[in-house]
Amino acid sequence: MSRDDSKKVYLITGFLGAGKTTLIKNIIEGHPDKKIGVIVNEFGKVGVDGSVIAKDGLAVHEITNGSIFCSCLQATFAQSLIEFSALPVDILLIEGSGMADPSNVDAILESIKDKTHAPLIYTGDICVVDAANIDKLVQVSRPAEKQIKYADYIIISKADKVDASKIDAVKRLIAELNPYAAIEVASFSAVSGDILDKVRVFGKEGAEIRQSCNTPSNRPSIIYIKSESGMDEERFKRFMQSIIGDAFRVKGFFKLSGDWKHIDGTTDEFTIKPINIQRETSEFVIFPKTDENSVRNIKQKSAEFLHSAI
Repeated sequence: MSRDDSKKVYLITGFLGAGKTTLIKNIIEGHPDKKIGVIVNEFGKVGVDGSVIAKDGLAVHEITNGSIFCSCLQATFAQSLIEFSALPVDILLIEGSGMADPSNVDAILESIKDKTHAPLIYTGDICVVDAANIDKLVQVSRPAEKQIKYADYIIISKADKVDASKIDAVKRLIAELNPYAAIEVASFSAVSGDILDKVRVFGKEGAEIRQSCNTPSNRPSIIYIKSESGMDEERFKRFMQSIIGDAFRVKGFFKLSGDWKHIDGTTDEFTIKPINIQRETSEFVIFPKTDENSVRNIKQKSAEFLHSAI
């Protein structure tokens, strides 16, 4: 293997809806002279982010239906890394799912070191956190906490949605969980300068940091909806308004009023945007909050508005 063929590997983490895909799009657009590959991990069955990121000439691998850091998908992830090591790319971006705990990424990369076609140089973990919701999320989600603990560089995104006192509180929270990582505040994941030049790996100490909490036994519940027919857009908006407060995340593609739309929502807002794709079916995934009432409401509203039995 030649060091001249080595690829820099960056991990992009962040809880559901924090802004990882936006950051990756910003990185790609900011490096037009670099050949960039992307591995996109979707916890649900529907590959959404890969379709949003993909453009001509960009190598994108999608790994769906679980976390790449869980034993259920580690082999698939490892094979994807090996395949990328043979491709003519300079930079490899790995977008972990919103429920990912990447603490064992070093061990995975070490396990394939003798199988790669060119060296994969792990350069750091960039974690995107939602300024408005991260304080609540770390209390109910172990992956959200572990993402911060493992990160080398942390972007406090959606800063436009909160005031200065909330930003200061988020900084203190991050410092308590991870006193080593650099922190930057941004809106729409738009950071100053070249983010890739800023990332530096620091040594993570302790077995708890190096062991991923993603296991088959604690896999979170996901509601998957598929429809062979389209729907009136105003009716769909009413459905989204009825369930968005009960979901950590909603995303997918739906044919609305005759046109394909990209559905993207977090716990307090959602967007419906036109997208230039053609699909056979409408599909999207809902990541419900963990309480029974939220799951029950989403199922009831899905049956009422979408005539979907879940």
